[in-house]
Formats: sequence, structure tokens, C-alpha cells
Amino acid sequence: MPYVIVNNETNVIVSTNSKYSRGKDRYATERAAKAGATRLIKSGRLTPGTFTVYDIAQMPRKTHMVTNLMTGKLVEEDVNTPWSCSVASESFWSN
Repeated sequence: MPYVIVNNETNVIVSTNSKYSRGKDRYATERAAKAGATRLIKSGRLTPGTFTVYDIAQMPRKTHMVTNLMTGKLVEEDVNTPWSCSVASESFWSN
């Protein structure tokens, strides 16, 4: 099962997003995920102690409320939803 690095403060999946990894956010082993977190700490993009490595199947899901652009009602949405897939974005409704 893949592993991910999660920011403890925001509960958002952290992506390496370097020119070599092309935005890698899933790792085959826990060891590889911890090595990725170490590289992010050394580059200054992640502070020590603010991350946790989770198994993707056991990762806790954090949601937030957004306003549906078409109906105006509040909808619960995952924090890792891309903006183009969010019901709160115009790009979602224009496709």
C-alpha cells in the first residue's frame, strides 16, 4: 500500500514537487516516505516535527465546508480536493 506525508498542522498531503520527482506525493514504502520528508526538511519546505507518515488506507480524512457555487448551500469537501474538482470553483461548473 502507498504511503503519504501529511502536514500535522493542516492535515494536507505534502508533495515533494521538485524537478526530479515531478510532484510525487505517494511512496511505495514507509522508509521512502520518511526519506522524502527528510529531503523536504533539508530543503526548508517542511519544518521538523510537523509531519506524519501515514498508510494511505489508514490516513484520517479531514474535511472542510465550502459553498456550492450553483446552489449557495454549504457542502462538506475533503481538504485534498483539487480546486478544479471543487464545487466551489467556477472551473468545475464550466466544463
